[in-house]
Amino acid sequence: MQSLNHFLNHSLGRVKEAIHAGSSKDSLYLITGNESGDLDSIASALTFAYLSDHKSKNKQDFFLPLVNIPKNDLALRPEAGFVLSKSSVDPQLLCYSDTIDLSVLSDVFQQIQLILVDHNKLANPFSLDEKKWSPLVSGIIDHHVDEHLYGTELFRTIKPSGSCSSLVALHHEDVLQNSKDEQLESLAKLALAPILVDSVNLQPQYNRTTDDDVMAANLLKQHVTLDSDTYFHDIQTAKSNIHHLNDRDLLRKDYKEWETDNGYKVGISAVPWYLQGWIERNNKSNSVETALHNWADERQLDIAYIMTAFDRENQGGFQRELLGLVRNEKLNGILQKMEQNQEIQLRRLTDDIFKTNSKQPFGVWRQHNIKWSRKQVWPFIRSIVESQEDTPKL
Repeated sequence: MQSLNHFLNHSLGRVKEAIHAGSSKDSLYLITGNESGDLDSIASALTFAYLSDHKSKNKQDFFLPLVNIPKNDLALRPEAGFVLSKSSVDPQLLCYSDTIDLSVLSDVFQQIQLILVDHNKLANPFSLDEKKWSPLVSGIIDHHVDEHLYGTELFRTIKPSGSCSSLVALHHEDVLQNSKDEQLESLAKLALAPILVDSVNLQPQYNRTTDDDVMAANLLKQHVTLDSDTYFHDIQTAKSNIHHLNDRDLLRKDYKEWETDNGYKVGISAVPWYLQGWIERNNKSNSVETALHNWADERQLDIAYIMTAFDRENQGGFQRELLGLVRNEKLNGILQKMEQNQEIQLRRLTDDIFKTNSKQPFGVWRQHNIKWSRKQVWPFIRSIVESQEDTPKL
């Protein structure tokens, strides 16, 4: 087996050579994660591409993992940088959304296939030209709600799991189970990281761990010598190293955006910090509210949310908070409907913790159902917004 860095350098080099030549008879498999570019998406894309390349018997087939964020934005994800370093992966060898001209790939390569990991609906920049890219989707591995797109001919694994990396590892179980190659240690460190993070170190009490996560973690652990508990805590420490980021960077570092079937644009920023600490850092009580207003303006959102998640030792353990801002008056009742729902378990934070000056509907809650991450909260929000049948945006 070749090293991860050798594989990445070779794949990126082949693409650049083909673009320079203007055409290629090679078959390109482009593996892309979602637009948030989080650790799970990065690891899923790299793992799938590397192991698929190892298994391929056709020399004209090659696999390019895409980190679907601008190159400079990797610095907003300190946990990703930490894991790449632990896995001996050179970030300079990765293909980012702004380091290659994706628009010309389908013209250069006679055969190109798009594999979606950690999402099952085309995301930016591919969603900007769905007519070009939709027919090229040939496979999906994902753990989000199935959008039932792109037909049934493609290979498709869409099922609940803590981490998409678990499903990717199990997709290549034959290699991981039977090979003892030392090069797999770097890959195993990379793929194991999001499984530990997204399942909260495989602790069942958080209800974020499935049998697939446990099986995948055990499959990967046989290739590494590190202590997984220590690894998990080290990643969490790196992930929380965000206090130096400005408000806009905090909101865009792990951000996802959708348009509902009735035409409303919704965005959710996930921030691994607690609200009070964020406000105290800024030394201004309504600074987070102002930042959310500004971000919603920039993204032209009808509804904007912030989901915080944090673990303060000796102060309540793992907790979640939710902030919501409605900017379209047709949806003014949405926050109240959310608050009344018994599943998500929202409780308003008191005015002494958070004071609002918003003239638009705005809510701040402690989310007592800590088992619901954005993966569960988004479908819940979408169902409420799309139930507003008498108030279509368009």
